[in-house]
Parts: sequence; structure tokens; C-alpha cells
Amino acid sequence: MSLEEDTHIIENEDEIHVSLPSPDDSNIHLINMSEFYASSDNKTNAKVLLILNQDINLPLPFFAQLWNQAELKICADGGSTRLLHYSEKHKSELVKNSQYLRHNNNDSKVNEFVPDYIVGDLDSLSETVRLHFQKLGTKIKQQSSQYAHDLAKSISLINLRLNCPELDIVENCNDHNGLLDLESKNIDNLKTPKHATVFVVGAIGGRFDQTISAITYVTKLSEEKPHFQFVLLNAEYMEFVLLLKKGRNFVHIKKNELFFDGAIATDRISSDGTIKLRNIGLLPLVNQVVLSTEGLKWDVKNWNSQVGGNVSSSNLIVGDNGLYVESSDFLFVNIEF
Repeated sequence: MSLEEDTHIIENEDEIHVSLPSPDDSNIHLINMSEFYASSDNKTNAKVLLILNQDINLPLPFFAQLWNQAELKICADGGSTRLLHYSEKHKSELVKNSQYLRHNNNDSKVNEFVPDYIVGDLDSLSETVRLHFQKLGTKIKQQSSQYAHDLAKSISLINLRLNCPELDIVENCNDHNGLLDLESKNIDNLKTPKHATVFVVGAIGGRFDQTISAITYVTKLSEEKPHFQFVLLNAEYMEFVLLLKKGRNFVHIKKNELFFDGAIATDRISSDGTIKLRNIGLLPLVNQVVLSTEGLKWDVKNWNSQVGGNVSSSNLIVGDNGLYVESSDFLFVNIEF
């Protein structure tokens, strides 16, 4: 049977109405993509920026707005070098436009991005970069264990920093695997943890094995820390990669919305001024899943999807308010800016 004959697939018009979920419906996991870049006074959901060891190729207006919205900025080991190179690459623009930088220490003379923490085994951190950021106030925490990914070490630091702010996480844990040990000792403080959206720069793109490793760890960490919503940023293409949870999910994204005031989304504007439909892929990278959707050009109902079988790639978002995705297991979704 061809996909054209598959009765589990419904082809929609280029715009359909999708009703917003009830705010009282606790059975739906809501992801509001407008909040990714908008100012928010939400004290129960933090925004965190985590930079891994991959080149940063994101446009400066986009990266700067993510940076300014994040209350906590972390570099995983060599991510610090990538961040320094990114600042050097855009030095003239950072000097000219003060809106790109809002410093925690209010030091307007520092025209670069300065992280709050650098964490990892630090095998990729040169002494020059270490001293550079230490002078600017960055705290550095070595975790030398080779049995955990620097991504996982960073998430432990984030979890402690957000939920146990009174702890001195630099001085009060050993340099081997102390962050994980400190998490375990303070588990009572983490029973009602603060929710956070963690933007991970450098998880997708670059070496394929590192991409798969990041995907594996994000899946594992999502199970261990369900209060974290992970948003992976592709180093080579303008898209978000989300991990949707098992059950019903609603991704709130306006059909004609351009992220970051359209500063980086001009490729989605046609010559006649109309906005092109946003690409999306539903990627069962964890397990085989059964999917039902509402809000896509090609919606599916009770549709089996797996690597080596059916996969919904190069689909389009046509729902005016976003889309519903019901999945029998974790599901990665890539959504174009």
C-alpha cells in the first residue's frame, strides 16, 4: 500500500483552525514557542542557555535574544572556546549595538558574551580561555569523571543552581563527580523542582556520533528530570529540535509568526510578501511510536512510525494556532524558524 492509499493519513488545506487547549487540561503537555524569545515574568519556569563544543553559526540577533532572555548561561567545557570565538567574530557589531548584551554585572565595557559557569572534564579548555573568563567573573567547575557526558554534568549543575541556590556548587563538591553526588544528597529539595526550558546550542550538527550522543543523553535526562524541557538548536540550519513527551502534546506556534521580529526569517517571506509554510518533521528516534496529529498538512491518525519504516519528514504546519501531537513514546520534532 502506498502512502497515497494510507487511510491513516489526512491531507489538509494550507490553513486550518486548531483550537487552543483548555488551560485546565492537565493531560496535555504544552510547549509555547512564543515564550522561547519573548520577555516573561514567569517565576516558575526558568530559561537556561547551554553551549556545547560545536561552532556557533547562529545569527547574532537570534543568539543575543536567547542570551538576554536566559537567567543562567552555561558552557560545557570547550563550548567556552566556541563562545569566545563567536564574540570575537561579532566584536564590531557588539560594540556598536549595546542591545545585544545585557551583563549580569552591568559592566558595559565588556563587549562579549560571558557565561555564568564553565563545567566539564575541562580537557578542551585552554589555560588562556580559562583565565580570560575567570577575570570576567565566570565560575569554573571541573568534573573529571569519564563516565558521564559533559551535557549531563551541565544539567546537574543547572538543576542544583535553580533548585538549591543556597549551595556553593563550586566549593561544596569534589572535582570528580561531585555535582551528581550533591544532587543525590539534596534530593528532598528537588521533589517539587522549578521548571526550566533548556536551550542547547551545539547538540545538533557537526560530528554525527556527537549528535547521536546528545540525542541519547537528552532522552535519558528527560526521563530523569521531567521538569526540564529541552530545545536543541541546529548548528547548521535554522530550526528548533524538541523532544515531545509520551501522551498528548500541544505546540503553540502561530502559523504566520516570524521568530525574533523576522530578523532571521526572511527566507520564509516570498517575493510577494506572503509567508511560506513552516517545515516540520516527526522523528521516532527513541522507539517505534503510534502517532495522531492535528494541525499538519498531512495529519496522521493512529499511524505507526519508526526508523526503517514510516517517518513523517518534510511535513508542514498549517494549524493557525499550532499543532497537537499524541505519541505512544518520546518523539523528536524539528520545527523551522
